Amino acid sequence: MKVFALLIALIGCAAASEECAGASNDLGTFPDSRSGDQNRVTVMDLGTLGSDSAQRNVFFNYKYNIGFCEMSGGLGAGTAPTFSIQFGNSAANLGADHLYDNVTIWHRHLNLTTEDYPKDMSCGGSATTYSPVQSSEITIPAGVSGTVRLVFTIADRNIHIVGLGVECHSPSPMPTLSHGPTANPTSTANPTSWPTASPTKVKAKKTFPDPFRIPLSRIPSNILSA
Repeated sequence: MKVFALLIALIGCAAASEECAGASNDLGTFPDSRSGDQNRVTVMDLGTLGSDSAQRNVFFNYKYNIGFCEMSGGLGAGTAPTFSIQFGNSAANLGADHLYDNVTIWHRHLNLTTEDYPKDMSCGGSATTYSPVQSSEITIPAGVSGTVRLVFTIADRNIHIVGLGVECHSPSPMPTLSHGPTANPTSTANPTSWPTASPTKVKAKKTFPDPFRIPLSRIPSNILSA
């Protein structure tokens, strides 16, 4: 990744800061939105997104806090909320299970051990204290389109989420190598000789005096004085 949701809408732009084609201008940007009470599934419609023949990548930026901390046993306790992104029918046309005729392309289940940012003051949080800004990458398969929906599955801990916008990216092409490794490397034959395990000692050569270089002390004086 990798990978929250909300937004999958804008899609298919080559530059991260550009608007995504085929999506609502405000898709991915919204104020604090509550998932609902305990033990239920709720749905937010985020807008519609047209089809594209190519895969698209979306980065959704957001922050959140989690409710019902004290009622669930305190900080880090309880069952974390799950949220997902779907494409398909609008919430008004869904069946009771909220999942009819829809394609889920991304989901996240929070880890309360490390990702519990409580809304409850009794757990050290507040209504305006949120997690650090999150950025989740969501891949939209080619050909997927329809209403973009954020689905919350809540047990005992619900969630408030603030949408901070969407960035769109086209998938980066794989680099092309001009030279690659040989598919079937050629083996090298063993050398004809190997280093000697126990090298042979070589005796030092004896040196002999040069017969033409006689020390002066050995030459008779009568010859030197002649």
